[in-house]
Amino acid sequence: MSQPTLSVENISKQFNGIVAIDDLSLTVPQGEVLGLIGPTGAGKSTLIRIIGGIVMPDSGDIYVNGISLYRDYERCMRETGIVPDQPAFYNYMTGRGNLKTFAAMYRGVNDSTVNAVVERLHLEHCIDTNISTWASGDLQRLSLAAALIHSPSLLVMDEALTWLDPVGVVDMRRMLRRLAMDYGITVIVTASHMTELERMCDRLAIMDGGKVIASGTVEQFKRANCAKNRHRLLLDRPDEAARFISEYVRMNVDKRGDMLIVDADQSMIPNLMERLYSQQFLVYEVAPVEMTLEEAYYYMLRKRSRQQRMNGGGA
Repeated sequence: MSQPTLSVENISKQFNGIVAIDDLSLTVPQGEVLGLIGPTGAGKSTLIRIIGGIVMPDSGDIYVNGISLYRDYERCMRETGIVPDQPAFYNYMTGRGNLKTFAAMYRGVNDSTVNAVVERLHLEHCIDTNISTWASGDLQRLSLAAALIHSPSLLVMDEALTWLDPVGVVDMRRMLRRLAMDYGITVIVTASHMTELERMCDRLAIMDGGKVIASGTVEQFKRANCAKNRHRLLLDRPDEAARFISEYVRMNVDKRGDMLIVDADQSMIPNLMERLYSQQFLVYEVAPVEMTLEEAYYYMLRKRSRQQRMNGGGA
């Protein structure tokens, strides 16, 4: 098995006696897009800052391509690019001027390298203008360009999609997928846009209380946390049908516009159809409804909260 791009080994971090990261371990292979999700205070941003070398852990170590953060900080950081949640630039300079400032921090990064990153991230239209006039999406691209200027193997992004409009969100998702697939860059990202994380990430790591409490592919995560099977119904008289299903068929039903969502697995559908036809309802379509990442995530948190209460508040 090849060496993972990132290996987090038993790191812990406290701030003023408050545990932010609790004996956390994690590995991420080359070319994978890993999404970190979890409630506020779960430790996501702290983990990002530790991986990015901004904060040092109290114990444990980080390895990027086998290079220790503790024993060889500069080499480790040469392999890492970070996009913070609030990037800082010189507003009186052009985009190119800002990138050259970042490039000066690294040996071997020259004008041709800057030009290559500008082209890769499609910043040619604005790179030589003052960034005080830039749109938020272009500024986010500039943040990404600054993180990639030294050709790192690992890219970490905190709240990558904040401040982007819907088009910018899709654009950023496509860029990160391309960096992973075409250039083999490993990407770790936090974002509050669950739908985009579902489309963007190869794998998820769910954090709570400074620990990774679950990890796996999006599909594995949804299957493991599927609370119930549901089906979508399109039919005439949806209001009447919803009342009938709830009162007489005794199924939970949710009306969404002209569509009904019922809690029913495949084996229950024939009986439901028979009951609806007996009341002269016309059913146009029946289809299973897949659980979304957001639904699976909140179901898992609710289940975990119930288990903690049953255990007297323990993890």
